[in-house]
Amino acid sequence: LPSMEYLKISGGIFHDCAVHDIDMVCWIANEKPDSVFARATARHPEIKAMGDVDTVAITLTFPSGVLATIHLSRHSTYHYDQRVEVHCDDGMLQCGNVPADVVQSFGTSAMHGALPHFSFPQRYATAYAAEMDHFVQVLSGEVDRLLVTRDEVNLVSEIASACEMSLRTQQPVQLPLKH
Repeated sequence: LPSMEYLKISGGIFHDCAVHDIDMVCWIANEKPDSVFARATARHPEIKAMGDVDTVAITLTFPSGVLATIHLSRHSTYHYDQRVEVHCDDGMLQCGNVPADVVQSFGTSAMHGALPHFSFPQRYATAYAAEMDHFVQVLSGEVDRLLVTRDEVNLVSEIASACEMSLRTQQPVQLPLKH
């Protein structure tokens, strides 16, 4: 669980955590959702007192018929759990947690292995370095434009806001939002 000091300034679970999953789902689906529905609860009294939630289920529907479900929680007893499964006509693609090391032991009654990396700095060190390199390449003129556009960032933020609205109203929210 992140510190309460951080959670107070995090922007809430939808804008702090869900945006990453929403971004990935839109990228995998290669389209924008046309509606979202969110349900959530606060298991931790301190988080509830902040007006936030810590356990969330989001359903996104897409014009093509793709249906995506995102589950997230600020609480995991075995570090952050990040997995994705994509089911399609020809099978399933699954990407699991990356363990801190790949050593496993097998016995007659059990199998043991390392826990996933604790948090984002450990899990995504290589990706963060690549992002920084790309940013420097854009600033130096080696690359014409950023890989991620302002419109993509704004879309994910709008979807996170729609999730908040859905949670408040307990109703699906149509996208794009009317401002």
